[in-house]
Amino acid sequence: IEDFGPISGSEPPRKKQKQDPKSDQQYSSFVAICGAKGKLRIFDYVSSKQVWSDADPEVLTETSVLQFISVEQIVDVEKPGKDEDVNFSIVATTGDYDIFVYNVEAKSHPTSAQVPKISKTRTIVGYNDEIVDVKWADNQNTLVVAANSEKIRLFRDVVQGNEFGHWEKSETLMGHTAVVLSIDVSKDGKFLVSSSKDNSVRVWYLDAKKGGQKEAKCIGVFTGHTQSVATVAFSRKCDFVKLLKDKVRTQKPNAFVVSGSQDNTIKIWDLSVLDLDSPPQEIKSSILTTKAHDKEINSVAISPNDALIATGSQDRLIKIWDRQTLKLVATLKGHKRGIWSVEFSPVDKCLVSASADRTIKIWSLSDFSCIRTFEGHTASVLRASFLSAGTQVLSCSADSVVKLWNVKTNECANSFEGHEDKIWGLAIRNDGEHFVTAGEDSIINIWQDVTSQILLDQENAREQRIIQEQELSNCLKMKQYERAIFLALRLNQPNRIRVIFLALRLNQPNRIRV
Repeated sequence: IEDFGPISGSEPPRKKQKQDPKSDQQYSSFVAICGAKGKLRIFDYVSSKQVWSDADPEVLTETSVLQFISVEQIVDVEKPGKDEDVNFSIVATTGDYDIFVYNVEAKSHPTSAQVPKISKTRTIVGYNDEIVDVKWADNQNTLVVAANSEKIRLFRDVVQGNEFGHWEKSETLMGHTAVVLSIDVSKDGKFLVSSSKDNSVRVWYLDAKKGGQKEAKCIGVFTGHTQSVATVAFSRKCDFVKLLKDKVRTQKPNAFVVSGSQDNTIKIWDLSVLDLDSPPQEIKSSILTTKAHDKEINSVAISPNDALIATGSQDRLIKIWDRQTLKLVATLKGHKRGIWSVEFSPVDKCLVSASADRTIKIWSLSDFSCIRTFEGHTASVLRASFLSAGTQVLSCSADSVVKLWNVKTNECANSFEGHEDKIWGLAIRNDGEHFVTAGEDSIINIWQDVTSQILLDQENAREQRIIQEQELSNCLKMKQYERAIFLALRLNQPNRIRVIFLALRLNQPNRIRV
């Protein structure tokens, strides 16, 4: 036990408990206790029975009470005849620096039957360790972060739209029992899939409601891999909410998740067997399984039409699979070291890959040949994604640099520095104007495409220069030399200034003073 404190009634009695003179009923005291097992628990002090517990029994993270705002600060407990409804808060902190705020509704002098109502009202994420993956979710206003922990962090932006920086709502998803390695979000942003070193895959519904507020919940657990599940991907076409609410069952489901593991296999899991309104179901058998590579699989991707699956492995190979049968369609060879990332183009029949050989390659899905190779990073390239409808590629690397590549010219258009270590996470927002990066330095950076604003500023500056040059010419014609000198200085035209002084010397010599 790390800490405890009274939450309702008088302090734990050291002497005989007071009773209401108008009643023979014994008053109770309720005590909150928390400790190394990560459980905030409420006990009835009189009966010594646990009456409430918050923690998921699968999750064991150290928790301690940071602050109690106790009932004694609100009501006069020395007047047992006066029973009042009181509200107050408990603030608890975990060993990994998350802070939980609980609201308590209680009676000032409760009986054993009047158990306080306790609900978690807020989560404050205090620290991110090394960040291994990041995704946009929930109408692109929520960041989902996997950060070298068994917990998944959700940061919800309270301002809808393109104005960022109002991350006032945060949430932690607990269920995995080992470090989460990969996450992916459904196309509608309402579902999340995660994979972990605990050999499992979990599916989360991010749009669930509790007490009128959004609160994510786990709806399914897929078990079957024999080693860590390093990567997962959602199918791209299906309306998951409609499917799960209608409880549609199909022989060849169009709602599925693909997982790739360090056991060298990939598995396809059926999502239609899950239920939004039921407790999490454990599914032990996948639809299809195949041994995909000779070494661990680092990345899986699903094509926009759900027809193909791509895998990238430490064996330096990229493989393309038929989704319906998991039969091998093609093997792409060309990288000299392991593959860290693969992704399909959203519009063209091609695939981008990132490798530890410091290169990014684009592959044609028509003849499975390499059509572009980008070189410029000085360390392993860890992520690569298409941008601007497939005309550009973003890449991030272990050299802590983000690069933007032009597919048509095969050139690096720009480089961005904002990290101090390896960049593991890269996610592009649907508007195409923002993307997020995160990495080993525990930093999350949100980037905005300001190209249009720069072009607009340049056009405005050009127009302003034309106006000033025309005004300068008019001033010279009208022999307004003072104004002409001022404009020539602003336009950075020293030779023009010399001409003006010569004209001033010839026409108005008396106005020149040394």
